[in-house]
Amino acid sequence: LAGNGAATADDVRFEMANIGNPKNPADPATGLGRVERTFAISKRSVTIAECVTFLNAVAKKDRHGLYNPLMASDPMIAGIRRDGPGGNDVYSAIEPSGAVQTAAATAGGRPVTYVNWFDVARFANWMSNGQPVGPQGPTTTEDGAYRLDGAVGGTAVPRNLVNPNVGGAPTFYLPTENPWY
Repeated sequence: LAGNGAATADDVRFEMANIGNPKNPADPATGLGRVERTFAISKRSVTIAECVTFLNAVAKKDRHGLYNPLMASDPMIAGIRRDGPGGNDVYSAIEPSGAVQTAAATAGGRPVTYVNWFDVARFANWMSNGQPVGPQGPTTTEDGAYRLDGAVGGTAVPRNLVNPNVGGAPTFYLPTENPWY
């Protein structure tokens, strides 16, 4: 996740690294890395525990497939279980069971897997909207940093300049290739 330097929202918190040197030259070997302005980027990936918090906040009824069943079934990287009757789902972290695990490979501390661009854009919307609790909709996951309107695949949508839910620039968003580089 990247952002304007805001490092926290209610329950999920990120340590951000400030990236300066706007209008820097691109790497001559790749042509990548030029950025127009300063920004902040998370020092680490979104974890299983953070995704569990997100899912429990907005996916009691998972309208847009934020939960992928492979999150529970791949023995090497599985990390999230979904329980409950449809429409009242509850998510929890599960311990790794595949290869020999290090002490750092706890259930919640590992990076989340089996997410796509649209899942992560919804997470960015949720973060930019202050981590609201409620059904997936315009004020939770469908608008904020990105106007998704139910899209779950296809071409990535452009970032909103203004989050319509808070009236300011989105505080969290996905970095494009140049800032990521």
